[in-house]
Amino acid sequence: MTMTTLEAVRRALISVCGSDAAAAREVLANSLHEMLLAYADAPQSTVPHCDARVLHAPMECEYCDAYPNRQRGRVVNRVEFTGHPTREGWCPCPSDVVRGLAGAHVWRGNVPKSAA
Repeated sequence: MTMTTLEAVRRALISVCGSDAAAAREVLANSLHEMLLAYADAPQSTVPHCDARVLHAPMECEYCDAYPNRQRGRVVNRVEFTGHPTREGWCPCPSDVVRGLAGAHVWRGNVPKSAA
């Protein structure tokens, strides 16, 4: 957290609890508990990158490797992985169609290990 965030939390606690330290601790504990519950219930993203069209081949990207079913789906459906030239009989990567071959790799988070 930044100092600005911590200061905002401190001011909010003072406005709610005044100088009652026990009440402030209770409010803070309840807030943290609610945040943790919300985080635990949050669904995992259905795609590894913010652009759903980006999907790297196995062993190229730690984020895409967490989605092996999507990677298998690309092979089964004969759709190329992001940054790969299109083989005969295969469809090009949807991201590469829109951005050009490896055009998604201008953002650091989209760069595969082989190009890093």
